[in-house]
Order: sequence, then structure tokens, then C-alpha cells
Amino acid sequence: MKLNRILWSCVLICNLHAFVHAQDIDLLKKELAAIKPGMTYAEATALLKQRLPDQAQPLGQDRNEEWTGRVDVGEGVYLLLRVKHMKAPKSHILPEDMITDVSFISFDDFRPSMTTKLFPLVRLIHLSSSWGDSFDPAALVRAVNGLRLAGKDTALQAMRVYAGLGGPESEQAWKYNIDDQRVFLVVRLLFERKDGNAMMPRPILGQISPDIRPNPKDWPLFPLVVVDDIPFCLCRGYTLAGVPEDPSQHLKYYEKNCEIRAQRLSPRISPLTAVDQLCESDSWRRVFLDDTAGADTREMLRIQAVRSVSNLLGAMPNTRRFNGALGEKTWNAYRSDERLSLLAWDDEKQCFLKRASPPH
Repeated sequence: MKLNRILWSCVLICNLHAFVHAQDIDLLKKELAAIKPGMTYAEATALLKQRLPDQAQPLGQDRNEEWTGRVDVGEGVYLLLRVKHMKAPKSHILPEDMITDVSFISFDDFRPSMTTKLFPLVRLIHLSSSWGDSFDPAALVRAVNGLRLAGKDTALQAMRVYAGLGGPESEQAWKYNIDDQRVFLVVRLLFERKDGNAMMPRPILGQISPDIRPNPKDWPLFPLVVVDDIPFCLCRGYTLAGVPEDPSQHLKYYEKNCEIRAQRLSPRISPLTAVDQLCESDSWRRVFLDDTAGADTREMLRIQAVRSVSNLLGAMPNTRRFNGALGEKTWNAYRSDERLSLLAWDDEKQCFLKRASPPH
């Protein structure tokens, strides 16, 4: 009976955030339904820019003389745009290229293939973050908190199921934005070593970018750095000539040597404040010897902080490419934005919200 209550609590946490945003996603889908076959690529991206600035340039792939673009609408919903090349070169999308097909898909399509117990946990892993520009601290906190309630064995099972949904070259994995490397980030924050040592083994994925080598005692979960229960990712990605480590193999270390974390993550400060604290810390200065050396990484972390509070901003700004989008002027504007003042993590809704009064 106690186990059933725990799993039920876990399902509630897993689904509450999605429920809160379901109406927003439905509204977005209705607005994006204005993109129809027969439109040009330029017309379609103009509509995307209005509603989803961070997705105004869809990620795409070429197959069989057509290009398919994927737009992340949110909460595991994706818009697929199929485009017919009108002119050479076929490997490049042109503004006048024609939209031939438009469809919506959702990670919920996988629900029938999983048990009722596992699906909300696997969905949480999918909605958590991978490396790179799109890392979202709030999404990783939600995933860790939900999986923690499920317990060690069930959490490990959910991560193995997710890792097996599709390889990096599969059509299914690309369409649904399945990235098994999300598991590496979730597991680092979800588990604690039995011997009390904070350092976790680094995944074998290749050369990290940016090429920094912090002292493990400063940042034991690197490439994650945690400030007041808020995780940030200092890695944009990896370069590897061979085959990356399989997440399922990586999980064996945690199964043998670790237990699930004792306490849930519950940040008490704003992620914007956390970034400033991190970038002013002695640990930061030991890695980045001057402001110039750490400028790109600092901007990446600022983007992550803003993304984690995008629920309060209405839309995520277009920061996919690092082009000064969050320079000092823009960052200071966010820091003084009334919507982002007095923030703290809401343990019930599992997102950052304004608190009624300053913390004591």
C-alpha cells in the first residue's frame, strides 16, 4: 500500500506540470495550424517567429529529395514540416521552397507501448535536457524529483526504457527528438554515492566543448554545476571519432555504487541570481582566468537561466545561436524585470514562480 501511494505521488508530480501547460500547448497548436501545404518556407517561418521565436529556424534533415523540419512546440509535441526543394542546391532550404505536408506528433504516441507506471517517468526523462544550447535547468529538476519518488529500481528501469527508444540514426528518434544522452545528465543528479564521495564518473562521449578541465572537488558533477539545487550545464556537446558510451552501460555503475538522492531538489533563489553567483565564484575564476575566457560560457549559462523561467516570460527569445543575444544590456534587463523578481521553486507545480515576499 505504501509503495502504491509513493508511485501515485510520483505520477501526480510527473503530470502536474504538463497539465498546467496543456492549454498553452493546445492554443499554440491551433495558431500553428495556420501553416498549411502550399505556403512557402519563408511564410511558414514568419509565423513561427511570431509564436515561437526560439524555433523560428526549424532543425531539419534531407531525405528523398525533400526536407523535413522539426519544431519543438513544447511538452513533447512537435510540428513536422515537409518541404519540396524547388531549386538547387538541394541540401539548402530556400525561402521560396514549398511546404508539402504539415503534421503534429507527440511523445504521448509511445504511451501504449509502456506500462502505466513507467510512461510518466519515461516522459519526464524525455522532457529533461540534453547537452547544448537548449539545456533547461527547470526541466532537469522536474525529472529528478519525479524519478526520485519512484525509487531506485523503477527509476533505473525508466531510464533504460528511454535509452532503448531509438538510436541516433533512426527516423523515429529524429522525429520525436529522442536523445538517449539525456540519461547521462539525469542520473548524475538523481543518485548519490554510497561512500559519500560527491564525484560521479564522467560519461565517455569524446572531447568536451568548451575544452575546460575544472578541479573535480570544485564541480564534482561536471559538466553539471549545481547552485542552490539549480543545475547548469557547462557543456555544449562532445566531439567523438568512435562510438559513444551506451547509457545502459553507464547506468550499471549507479545501480551498483549509488542510492537515489535523499532529498528532492527545491531551489530557493532565482536561477538568474544563481548564474551571477556561479560566475563570480572562486571555482569559476580557477577555470576561466579572465572575463574574456569565460564570456561564451557565461552567456550560455544566462540563456539556460532565462529558459528555466520562460513560463513567466510568455515566449523564449531566439537565442539558438550565440550572437550576443544575452549580452550585458539584455541580461541586466532580465535581472530588473518585475516578472522575474522574488523567484523560488514551487514544489507543488514544479516550476519557478514569484514568491509573495523576500526570503528570511
